[in-house]
Amino acid sequence: MAALAVAFVGYLTAFLPHLASARALAAAAAIAAVWVLVGVNVVGVRAAGWVQVVTTLLKLLPLALVGVAGMMSFDASHFT
Repeated sequence: MAALAVAFVGYLTAFLPHLASARALAAAAAIAAVWVLVGVNVVGVRAAGWVQVVTTLLKLLPLALVGVAGMMSFDASHFT
């Protein structure tokens, strides 16, 4: 779980660059991420299921958008 929290903060530095230089703030963000997930699990299985659905959609929607953009810009003349 700690490795996932550290990876989360690593990805978060792309959006909040000051996390890369402020180690205490990065550690606080990692701990907060763990506690948010603990809180969701304490609320119950239904809440954890909703978090799973939302995070899956947030992961798949950009992937689908890239696929659609690729299909829209497809030019068959590049393959002849």
